[in-house]
Amino acid sequence: MLRITPQYRAESVQRYFVEALCKDDYYTHGTEEPGLWRGRAAELLGLDGPVDRKSFSRLTQNRHPFKEERLTPRDRDGRRVGYDITFSPPKSVSVLYAVTRDEDVLWAFRKSVWDTMQEMEASMATRVRRDGANHDRTTGNMVWSEYLHFTTRPVDGEPDPHLHIHNFSHNCTFDEDEQRFKAAQFGVLKSRAPYFEALALSKLAANLVSVGYQVERTEHAFEVVGVPTHALSEFSRRTQLIESIASELGFEQERKAALGAKTRERKTDEFTLDELHERWSARLSPEDVAAIRNAKGRPAERVPEAERQQAQTIEAIKDNIRQPEPEPEPTSDDTSTRRTARRWHSLVSLSANNAVKLAIAELFERDAIITEDRLYEVALHLSFGKAEREQIRDAIEKRPELIRRTVDGTTYLTTHEAVAEERELVRFAKEGRNSVRQLGIDPLSLSVSKLDHYERAVLRKLMESTDRITLFKHNGPTRKPELVRAALTGLQQNGHRLVVVAPNATSAREAEQAYGVKEVQTVHQVLANDEYRSIAKNIVPKVFKTVFWVEDAGRLGTRTIAELGTIAKRTGARLVLTGDVDRARKYERGDPFRLLREEARLHSVERRVVLEQQNGLERAVDSIVHDSGGTCVNTLEQLDKLRVVADSTKVFEHAADFFAEQERAGRSAMLVTPTPGRASVLTDMVRNRLRADGKLTGREKTTVQLVSAGLTRQEMRRSDNYRRGMVIDFFQPTRGFASGDRTRVIATDPANGVWVWGKLGNAVRLNLSHVDRFTVSTVKRTSIAVGDRIRLTRRTRALIGKPINAGTVVTVTGLNPFGQVAVSGGRVLPRSLGHFEHDYVTTSSKLHGRRADAVAFVADSGGWGGAESKDIAAAGEAARKDFRVVVDDRENLVNMLAHVRPVLNATELEDDPDMVDVELSDYAHRFRKMQPDNLEGLRFGH
Repeated sequence: MLRITPQYRAESVQRYFVEALCKDDYYTHGTEEPGLWRGRAAELLGLDGPVDRKSFSRLTQNRHPFKEERLTPRDRDGRRVGYDITFSPPKSVSVLYAVTRDEDVLWAFRKSVWDTMQEMEASMATRVRRDGANHDRTTGNMVWSEYLHFTTRPVDGEPDPHLHIHNFSHNCTFDEDEQRFKAAQFGVLKSRAPYFEALALSKLAANLVSVGYQVERTEHAFEVVGVPTHALSEFSRRTQLIESIASELGFEQERKAALGAKTRERKTDEFTLDELHERWSARLSPEDVAAIRNAKGRPAERVPEAERQQAQTIEAIKDNIRQPEPEPEPTSDDTSTRRTARRWHSLVSLSANNAVKLAIAELFERDAIITEDRLYEVALHLSFGKAEREQIRDAIEKRPELIRRTVDGTTYLTTHEAVAEERELVRFAKEGRNSVRQLGIDPLSLSVSKLDHYERAVLRKLMESTDRITLFKHNGPTRKPELVRAALTGLQQNGHRLVVVAPNATSAREAEQAYGVKEVQTVHQVLANDEYRSIAKNIVPKVFKTVFWVEDAGRLGTRTIAELGTIAKRTGARLVLTGDVDRARKYERGDPFRLLREEARLHSVERRVVLEQQNGLERAVDSIVHDSGGTCVNTLEQLDKLRVVADSTKVFEHAADFFAEQERAGRSAMLVTPTPGRASVLTDMVRNRLRADGKLTGREKTTVQLVSAGLTRQEMRRSDNYRRGMVIDFFQPTRGFASGDRTRVIATDPANGVWVWGKLGNAVRLNLSHVDRFTVSTVKRTSIAVGDRIRLTRRTRALIGKPINAGTVVTVTGLNPFGQVAVSGGRVLPRSLGHFEHDYVTTSSKLHGRRADAVAFVADSGGWGGAESKDIAAAGEAARKDFRVVVDDRENLVNMLAHVRPVLNATELEDDPDMVDVELSDYAHRFRKMQPDNLEGLRFGH
C-alpha cells in the first residue's frame, strides 16, 4: 500500500523525528533503523549517509543544511514542509519476515521501494512563474530521508509485525534552468499514486519470486504462497480494531486512516526485535511456523492445461512478443550485488500480454479515453509475480487495437473499436435525417387535455420529427407523465409498433407505473432478443415499423446506444432517446447525446421550465446543474433545501427524522447516500423510526439477502474476482444448469477457473465464457418485519400468486414459521427469496429510475465516495414535491458540487487531443484540490 500525506507544521515533523525516529533505544532494540538520505537533490545539497538531526531540522524550516540562507524563494506561514510517502507490503510479507528473518525478503521489499522512489523522483516538477509564465517544469530530483520500520503501533502493549518504509520528502527540488532550489510540485505524484502503488507491488512480487518464493494475486494486491491465512488474521489486530470501530460508526475507507490515528497507542521500547520474533512465533502453531519457513523454494506452479499452453503459444507467435533478455546484475551498493537477475519462464511474457488484454477490455468498458498510467496500473495488478513493467510496456506497445496521442508528456489511449462504433452511430444518424415520415400525429388522448399550451407545442414538435434517431429531453422534478403518455399514444395511432425500453428493471417498473404501459423491457432484454438480432428474421420489411422509445437514455453509454442503432438499422426501426445527459451520471463509456448533437447535427426536442415559472424544487436542481459550487450552496440555503448539521454524528439521525416526518405526513420518502456502508447505517436508523411509529410490527426475521457483486462483464470473466460463498443465479441455460437454477462458489483457482456446486452435489467448473447467462451476488444477513417496504431486484416466482418482476416494490404483510414471506397483492414468496433490498435508502449508483414524494441526499465528511454534482442533481430529479441536502460540512459540499467528471468520446482523441488533455488535466487538478488534507488524522508516522 502507498500513502502520500502532506505535512504542514515543521515543529510537529521535528518532534516526531526527535522523539521517535532518532531515539537510540529504537536503534538498539532493532524495531526501527536509522534514517538514510536519498535522492539526487540530496546529493546536490551534500547530504549522504545517515540522517542527522540538525540537517533534517533545517530543511523542515526551509533553510540550507550547511549555509545560513533560505533554501527556496518563498517562505510563508502554513507552507507544506514536505510529504510522508509510506510504502507497506502485503501482510504475508511482514509475517514471512517476522518468522523467518530471511534477509532476502527484506531486500525484496527495500529494492521495490528504492526503484519506485526513483521513478517518482523522475516525475518531480516545479512551478515556473518567471516572465509571466505559469506552468510546471520537470526537474527529476528530490530529497528524502528513508526510515525502515518493522512493527505496528502496539495493541494491548505489544506490536504486531508490519514492515513499512517512511520516505519523508522535503518540499524542495533543484531547477537546473533557473539554477536554484524551488518548491516541489507533489500534485503529479499524488495523481499518479495508484500507478506507483501498482508498480511497487509488481516489483516486490518479482523480487520475491526471484529469491524463491511464489505469490498469488488477491483482490487488491497479492500474498505469499505458504503463509497460512489465519496467520495473517493473528497479526492484524490493529486493522481488526480499526475495522470494528469503523463498522460500528459506518465509516468508509476514506475515514479509516484518520480513525487509526485517533486510536493508536504510543510506541514502546519494552521488547527488542529478537524478543518480538520469539513472541510472534509463540502465537502461531508449530505447523504454521513450519509452513512459513518452508515457503521458500516451493516449486513453481505448473502451466495449466496443455490446450491452454498451445493456445497461448500460438497467440504469442501471432502477436510476435519477444522474450525479455536477462537483466544485468545490479551494481549499486544499495541493491546488493549478490542478487542474480530473474530468469523468466519461456511462457511468462504471455502473462504480460494477457494482463494487458484484460486491462484494455475492463477499462474501456467504462471509459472511452484513459491515460497510459491507468492501463499500466491495472495490467501490473493483473500480473503480479508473472511479469514486470518492461514486459507490460512491450505488450502495450504491440497492442494493435490501441490509438495513442501524447500531449505535454501525458499519453492518452482509446481503441479502434470505440472509434468505429461512434463513427457508425453518427453515420446512421446522419443518413436517417429527414428520411422517414413524421413520427406521430396529434394524439386523441385524455393526457393531452392535461398539458398546457407550451407542452402541447413540445409534443407537436416531437411528433413532427422525420429523423431515424430523435432526441427528447424532458427531465425535471416537475415533469408530467402525461406528456410522455400523449407521445406514446401518438406513435401508436400513427401505425407504429411501440417498444418502450429502460436502462434497468427499476426504471422499467417506474415507467410502467407512470405511463400505463403494460410491459417495459430492459435494454439487456432488447439486445438479447433474437427477433431483433437475427438478420434472417428481418430480411422482409415489416408492415408496421417499430419505434424503440428509450427511457432515461442519458444514463446509457455509446456502446449500448450504438447496439440499439444497429438493431434499428437492421429492423428498419426508429429510436427516440429520452432523458437529460447533463443530469445523469453514466457508468458506461462515451456521451452519445453530445456525439449525436455535435457530429450528426441532430436537434433535441426539449421541454424546459422558464426561470419565472420554476418552483423551489426546479430552481434547486437547476442551480445544482448549472451554477458554481458556492452559488449553488447559497441558492439551496435561500430555498431552505440545505441542512448543515454541525455535529457529524447527528447527520444520519437528522436524515432519518426527515424520512419519518414525511412518512407520517403520508408522503413517500427516500434517502440517497454515496456509499453502501452509509446506506446500511441509514436503513437501520430509518427502520428504528418506523418501528417506533408503529409502521413495523411483530418480530424481526433474520434472512439472507443477495447483493449484486457489481462486476462488469469483463470482470466476471476473471476467476480472481470470485470468492467462496458467492451465489450464482442463472437466467439462461448453460452447461449443467437450467434457467432459474442457483448455486454457490466453493473454490477459485487462477489456473482452472471457478468451481461451483453441481446439481448432483459434485464440484463443476463455471463456464466463464457464458457470463451473459448468470448473475453474481454476495451474501449478507438482514432483517425484515411486517410492514417493511422491499424492492425485488430479480424476477421472482411466487409460491402463491403471479410472478413478480424485478424492480417491483411490495410491502411485507406476514411471516410464517417456515420462513416464507407474504407480501401485498396476496402473494407468498419463498424463503429463498434473497434478491431484495429495503426501499428506504439507496446509493447514488442505484438511484436511476426511482422516484418519491420527498428525497434527501445525505453525506458526511469522508463518506462522499467519489460522488459528484450529478449525483445530487439526480436525487433532486427523483423528488416529486420536496428535496433536501443534509451534510455536516458546507465546504465539502461546495467542493463536491464542483466535481463533474468529464465524459469524453473516443473520436475526440483522434480529432482534438489538445482538448482532451485540457479537459482531463483540468479535472485532475480540481479533483486534487478537492481532497482535504486531514490535519487531525493523517500525521507523520504510524
